[in-house]
Amino acid sequence: MKPERILFVDDDPALLSSTSRSLRKLYELETACGGQEALKILEQDKNFAVIVSDFQMPGMNGIEFLQKARKSLPEAVRSMLTGNADLSSAVEAVNKGQIFRFLSKPCDKETLCSCLDASIEQYRLRQGERTMMEQTFRGSIEVLADVLSLINPAAFGQAYRVRDYVRQMVTRLNLEDAWKYETAALLSQIGMVSIPADVLNHEEGDEERILECEQMLKRHPRVAKELLGKIPRLEGVAEMIAHQNLKHSEVASIDLDHHLALGSQILALALDFDREMSSGNCRGTVMRKLESRKGAYANRLLQILGEVKLPDQDTAPAYLPVKQIKVGMILDQDLRTHEGAMVATKGTQISSSTLARLCNYAELNTIDKKLRVRRDATHELDESERGAA
Repeated sequence: MKPERILFVDDDPALLSSTSRSLRKLYELETACGGQEALKILEQDKNFAVIVSDFQMPGMNGIEFLQKARKSLPEAVRSMLTGNADLSSAVEAVNKGQIFRFLSKPCDKETLCSCLDASIEQYRLRQGERTMMEQTFRGSIEVLADVLSLINPAAFGQAYRVRDYVRQMVTRLNLEDAWKYETAALLSQIGMVSIPADVLNHEEGDEERILECEQMLKRHPRVAKELLGKIPRLEGVAEMIAHQNLKHSEVASIDLDHHLALGSQILALALDFDREMSSGNCRGTVMRKLESRKGAYANRLLQILGEVKLPDQDTAPAYLPVKQIKVGMILDQDLRTHEGAMVATKGTQISSSTLARLCNYAELNTIDKKLRVRRDATHELDESERGAA
């Protein structure tokens, strides 16, 4: 593991030189003469764990610098070193710059090293907590998606396909926080867990019953918002999902942040595209149909959607025994039990829970022993897998 890097900032070149010589064998240290030079370094290099700054510097004092450094590199642990160690300066530094330690000049090597060691340890603790939280967060999202796969396989399959379209569109648009848009796509159908099974097949029945079912299905985005809006960091995702039927012409009348409105429109277009493609239409027909819906979609989004790669392009499907199917492969057929119950839809990416479900059905002899699958972007069927076909 590479040692954590430290940025030491002072306006005294002699002090910087002596500090560098004194600590170079102990730490990965880089120096900057003043706040402006340090900010230029941070613009080019974000790989610093600890920042130590002098307080009294011309042009930009240490508090001002550390405030800006915090915006540029919020994860770094910041400390202040000054000869003007009055209480008011210390309080201001802690409040505005969120300072970890406050040291007085002159500072002996032992004290400075103790501060740097503690700062590095604090940085490692923060990184460890962040990694754990991110893993927990991703795991929670995967669990929600897996729950949907068990309750409503068709909605789950659609969500995975739509996530792929959204991912490509967001990449082409070069949007920040891409995970929010992709998560909105993956969980766009989570509200369907509230829909009774008989409502999902509402084609038959009297007109009043069909209308009731359709109204219930239209409410699932709002149900999703209520479910996801309670989860920290998913508030914006919940808003995108709640407005997944937002038309481009309606954006101005909706009190919604620009990025959330854009995410809702991307999601709406990807969902409509998937519905049309799943009806058996060719891509050209689908695009012409979408383009004919005046005011429904932004022209730029339509253009980008027309360039996205479809999931079945450049793939090589094969029939594999269920036991040889791996997580990450994509189902290339609608899969039903021998009695006709839906298990998974074509285009579903195999998750661990989906694979466990397929294995259980296969053991009970309620589905075919071999299934048609293909790779995704990260899983190529190898020769041994093809030999099983």
